[in-house]
Amino acid sequence: MLKYLGIGSVITLVGLIHGFYTKDWEMALTIIGVGGVGPLLGVALLTGIFVSGDQHRFNKKVEMEEDKQKKDSWITRLLMISAPNIGLLIVLFVVSYVAG
Repeated sequence: MLKYLGIGSVITLVGLIHGFYTKDWEMALTIIGVGGVGPLLGVALLTGIFVSGDQHRFNKKVEMEEDKQKKDSWITRLLMISAPNIGLLIVLFVVSYVAG
């Protein structure tokens, strides 16, 4: 799992380096935001948020245990990729709010 946390950290560092180098913080925040929200959309798709309740119950009923384990593994991986990006976005939001 540390590999996927590292991938998320690399995305975060790319955004920060871009921001420091070019002073274009809007683009840097866009890079970090896409790195955080993109995997979260993947998690939403895998968990079935965008389907109706009846369809979701049916999918749970017919899903094999092996498929469920694969899906849960991918959900964990995607959350690990998005964690550093979302964490940094929260920190930057709080700092910008306090700084005024």
